[in-house]
Amino acid sequence: MQTLFKNLLTSPLKTGAFNSLVSVAGATANAGRISSAMGQVSGVIAQGENCWALETVPVKKNNVLVPSSAYVTGEVTTKEIAYDGETKTALFLKDMNNYSSILGWKLGPNNSWASTTNANGKPILQWLFLRGDYDTFYQ
Repeated sequence: MQTLFKNLLTSPLKTGAFNSLVSVAGATANAGRISSAMGQVSGVIAQGENCWALETVPVKKNNVLVPSSAYVTGEVTTKEIAYDGETKTALFLKDMNNYSSILGWKLGPNNSWASTTNANGKPILQWLFLRGDYDTFYQ
């Protein structure tokens, strides 16, 4: 199975995925924008709360495009199921106020996340912002 994930941010709850493509091969393989198989720890299944995925991320299974109507969103209560998260626009995901007000991310100096995005509209870590080459470091 091949899954192409890029820039998966933060924890299974309050996650953002900025993949350029999610693609899996195999008749029994799962494909999901956030997770290919939700996990279970001590009987509790990760539920995918506030997990966001960019609307332009295609999901392919065996090289066939999965229609957005087949995406698994909302709360997940079944172990080993693919999860796609809530579809968001690039404009929504580019607005750091959404991460702060909805996800509770602490932004700016002395916090993990910078209060700005890179040139591609993706959130960046504060240490990377301080480097000065944050627009080109992770492309």
